Amino acid sequence: MSRIAKRIIRLLASIFFRAKPMDKDQMKEIWKNAKVCCVLCASGIGDSVMATPLIKKIRYFKPEMKLIVIGTETTTQVFKTNPVVDVIMKYNSELSIVRFILFLLRLHHEKIDVLFAAQPANTIRHSLIAAFSGAKMRLKHEYDYGESTEREFFFVYNTLLPDRMERHRVELNLDFLRYFGEIIDERSVYPKYYISQNAQQKIEKWLISVGNNENAGKLIAVHPGGVRENKRWMPERFAEVGRELIKYGYSICLVGGREEEPLCRKIENSINMQNRVINTCGVFSLEETAALLKKCLFLLCNDTGIMHLATAVGAHVIAIFGPTDYRHIGPFSRKARIFYKSPNIKDITATEVLNTVLGEIRIF
Repeated sequence: MSRIAKRIIRLLASIFFRAKPMDKDQMKEIWKNAKVCCVLCASGIGDSVMATPLIKKIRYFKPEMKLIVIGTETTTQVFKTNPVVDVIMKYNSELSIVRFILFLLRLHHEKIDVLFAAQPANTIRHSLIAAFSGAKMRLKHEYDYGESTEREFFFVYNTLLPDRMERHRVELNLDFLRYFGEIIDERSVYPKYYISQNAQQKIEKWLISVGNNENAGKLIAVHPGGVRENKRWMPERFAEVGRELIKYGYSICLVGGREEEPLCRKIENSINMQNRVINTCGVFSLEETAALLKKCLFLLCNDTGIMHLATAVGAHVIAIFGPTDYRHIGPFSRKARIFYKSPNIKDITATEVLNTVLGEIRIF
């Protein structure tokens, strides 16, 4: 979409979908009487996992409320087994304009009282969903769009909460409820991903087939992928750490999506110990991957959605961070260890990560 088209959409939205001003007392009253709540989680797997504490607390404070989650084909996978979600509405990000409008009309019929746009909710599509929802009250956080002013659709929301980078996104999402006076202690609610019995049984059978079921405690998961290149540690260094861990008696299980198969294959070939490396890239669904991560000793990874998925099933995580702020989007777990040296992830050596891993294994 061209910049001119975005500006035209923004102008029309500002005319027809500008949220009416409300004071805090009015908003609290709407929350008090709300019957239908919608949470927009359409940014990524990790962002959706970080919204699960918000969903849990909405259900806690409003047990009778109808709870809807909106997301893409990818992000809604996080919620398909979540027992507190009543309705999942998903759309394909590649939808034509006509089909997207039909989706928005279907959403509008839900008669939503409150819409929370979970972090980061920073695209035009997110704002259009919020606007067309017809929700009586719409909230999101502030976002710095830099020079991309055509993406600023703040006017479709009744209020914007502060987005402070030193606070974690889990806590920022929970601030929606704190804004209405709900009491939630910091670091009291953690991400949760629910695994079905079928997925657990499938992974257990698979582990038996590869000879690792009884020895799963010696299996280390490695996810070397990531969306942005500057967030990915070098594959040859993952391979170097993997080779050394094998010398200590551990086996390596590479995890990731189909698009990461070439990367994982490169690491597998570099380690060159086929009987001690299992490459599962593109093999398992998100839910099955979660079940596998739960079985492994820990996950070694970059800043990725799989990192957050691992924390949400209670797995130990050692995450390598570079340019992103781990205080804001790091693994939100008591079982996580963050390795950070500088914004340039290439400054981190294999020896440093290996020593950290071996030290953490002693604690596990």
